[in-house]
Amino acid sequence: MKIKHYEIVCLIGQGSFGKVYKGVDTRSNKIVAVKIDTSGLKVLLHEVSILNYLHSDSVSLIPKIYWYGNVGGNLVLSMTYYKNSLQDYFDVKGIVNHKKMSSVMIKCLDILRHISNLQVIHRDIKPQNFMMNDGDINLIDFGLSTIYSNNEHVKYTTELVGTPRFASYYTHCGEPSSSRDDLLSLGYMYLYLNTGSLNWDIIERKETSLSVCDVNHPDNLIRRDLKSPVILLPLLSGVLNNYMNYCYSLNCHDTADYHSLMRLFTY
Repeated sequence: MKIKHYEIVCLIGQGSFGKVYKGVDTRSNKIVAVKIDTSGLKVLLHEVSILNYLHSDSVSLIPKIYWYGNVGGNLVLSMTYYKNSLQDYFDVKGIVNHKKMSSVMIKCLDILRHISNLQVIHRDIKPQNFMMNDGDINLIDFGLSTIYSNNEHVKYTTELVGTPRFASYYTHCGEPSSSRDDLLSLGYMYLYLNTGSLNWDIIERKETSLSVCDVNHPDNLIRRDLKSPVILLPLLSGVLNNYMNYCYSLNCHDTADYHSLMRLFTY
């Protein structure tokens, strides 16, 4: 299959918005990722606008856009191709030790610091969205990202944005997204990669007509309770306890001290 001047090699991912393929630019033989939005929700248009905004302020370690346009009625985006994510690394290597995780956290926090400085919240922090590339870690998939203002009033919502497994406690509570939520999701990611599981992975599935993205879905209520600081913090120790304790203490519109957080993971 060929889309514009990109020869499609194989499918590498898919979601509610559409599909992601590995492709080759036939003009340069460069390997690229090709996203096709078949949802009609203009998710790719939003992602392109966020990426362009971040690139305009010289944010690095995020995907580069090579081409964007409409093909056969579907929006198509060609961008940087990454071979392995942190999830792929975990699947091959198994549990990541504290020393390696500390290095990972410093790199991830530095990326979040850059985007937070521009008022961008990623809203889908998880191992699948951090890509390993020549010793660096890159953050991908900005389709759910948003730009926030500290002047906004707190408005509660029943919509859970992002992946429920890694969504923050405050997202489960219906609070609006803020950089605090990205930081908490990063902490859950540490816990998962370092132990191999999350406390809320094994829950009893209950029949309901509610969407899985509704904060009142029974599964999400269980996740919320198990992610509460009262329940989770006593189970954590060492640097992760210090990190999560700080992140849970933040209010919705607080500005986190990223440099202090990064120093927590410096040996």
